[in-house]
Amino acid sequence: MNKKLNIRISNNIATIYFKDLTKRIIVSKFIYIMYGFLKRGVTQIVLDFKKCSTASYPNIVTPLSGIINYYIEVHKFDFSFKLRHNCYLSTTFFEKPIKLANNIAEVENNILIRLLNLQTLKMHP
Repeated sequence: MNKKLNIRISNNIATIYFKDLTKRIIVSKFIYIMYGFLKRGVTQIVLDFKKCSTASYPNIVTPLSGIINYYIEVHKFDFSFKLRHNCYLSTTFFEKPIKLANNIAEVENNILIRLLNLQTLKMHP
């Protein structure tokens, strides 16, 4: 398996260990892994970022967050997150993107470092 993603399944709970969030290959490997979990019926997922000591690039984190949100909303997966103390990733709302329609004030100051759930935005004609 890739040195950047490791998997452990125990008692029908899968843990994915991330070591790097700078390589684009992580996104495609994550999609492949999640599809495998869907086929196997594994719906409880722990995402462990504790050993992820590198920077978090938006072209990696944003798609991962969207994929996670998709599996939560469409397939009813249950995700939990393990982050290092004071991890930059937690300040981006990676675990739960902000619902823009309800939290405009929360986003206004630092919109470029926040993940947004744009499906919640109501478009006006």
